[in-house]
Amino acid sequence: MNIYVESPEELGSLSIKMLIKDAASDLNLTRLVNEVRVHMTLDPFLFYMSVTKNPAPPSVDIDDFLTITDEDDDVLKMEITDEMYAPYLLQLLWDRFGEDNVNQIRRNILEIKAKKDEVMSLPVYELKEREVDGIVFDLIHRITPVGLRIIHKMPGDMAYLASEDTITEESIKMIEDAISRPPRELTITEEEFMPRTSKEKK
Repeated sequence: MNIYVESPEELGSLSIKMLIKDAASDLNLTRLVNEVRVHMTLDPFLFYMSVTKNPAPPSVDIDDFLTITDEDDDVLKMEITDEMYAPYLLQLLWDRFGEDNVNQIRRNILEIKAKKDEVMSLPVYELKEREVDGIVFDLIHRITPVGLRIIHKMPGDMAYLASEDTITEESIKMIEDAISRPPRELTITEEEFMPRTSKEKK
C-alpha cells in the first residue's frame, strides 16, 4: 500500500502518513488498498483524501460466514458466523425474500422462510466489495481532522475534500490542480522522525 501525504509542513505530513499506516493496519486494509493520498492546505484550510482500492477484492462464498443450524417446514434457522457481514447479508435477504419473511432474532441469528438451496445459492460476490467500502469509509473518517464539517465528493470512488467553511469552486480547482501532479515523496523517514520525537520528550 502506497501512502502519499502533502501538507505545508513535512513533519506534519509524516505524522499523518504514520497515522494512516497504523489505522489501515488496525482495519486490515493494507492488502485491500493500493494507494492513499492526502493533500492539505492551510489557507484556506482544506483536507483532501483519496483511497484507491486494489482492483479485485478477495472472493467470498456464503458458507464462509453463514451456517444453517436448523431446517423445518421451509423455515431455516441460521447463524452469521462473521458479524462483519451481518448488515450486508440482511439487506440481501430482505431484497430476495422480503422483510416479512426474515426474522432477525439477534444480530447474528436469523430465521427465514426459504429453502436451504435458495439461501446457499445467493450471489454474495459483491458482499466483500461492500465490506471493503465500509472499512475504507471508516479509514477516511478516522483520518479526516475533527471539525471539518463541510464535505465535498471529488471525482473517483473514494475521494473527498473537507473544510471548516463553504468549499468554493476556486478551492476545488486549486486541489484538482495540485492532485493532477504526481505526489511528492517525503524527504524525512519514520526512523529519522522517531528519535527526534524521543529527544523532545526528554
